[in-house]
Amino acid sequence: MKTKLILLSTILLFSCGARKTQKSETTEKVKTETTDNSKTETITDTNTKVIDCTDTDEITIVPVDNTKEIIVNGSKYKNVVLKHKKTKNNIVVDKVEKQAKTEQKAVKTNVKAKKSVEVKHTEKKANNFWNWIILIICIIALIWFVIWSRRYINKESEKLT
Repeated sequence: MKTKLILLSTILLFSCGARKTQKSETTEKVKTETTDNSKTETITDTNTKVIDCTDTDEITIVPVDNTKEIIVNGSKYKNVVLKHKKTKNNIVVDKVEKQAKTEQKAVKTNVKAKKSVEVKHTEKKANNFWNWIILIICIIALIWFVIWSRRYINKESEKLT
C-alpha cells in the first residue's frame, strides 16, 4: 500500500508542462527645449528743413542831375533817380520724421523624444516524459529491492531460530 501511495505522490508532484511568458514594457521620455532669440530694432530718421522768411527794403538812389534836390525819408538828395524794392521772405520749418521698426523673431524649439522598449521573453521547455518514467521505474525497483531484501532477511532469520 505504501508503494502505491509513494508512486501516486511522485506522479502528482512532477508534471511535464511547458511555460511561455512574454513581458513588454515601453517607456517614453520627451524633453522640449525652447530658445527665443528675438530682436527688435527701431531706426528713427529725422529730416528738418528751415526756410527763412525775411523782409528787405532795398532803396537805390542814382543821381541824374546834381542841381535838383530830392528829399527821401527826411534826407535830401539832389537830382537822383529813386528805386525802392521791398522783398519779403517766408520762413517755413518742415520736419519729416521716419520711423522704421524691424522685428526679427527667432524661436527655436528642440524636441528630444526617447523611447525604449524592453521585452522580456521567457520560455521553459517541457521536460521529457520518458526521463520521468525511467526515474519512476528506478525508484520502484529500489523500493521493491528494499522490501524484498527485508522479507528475505526475515525469512532467513526465522529459519535460524
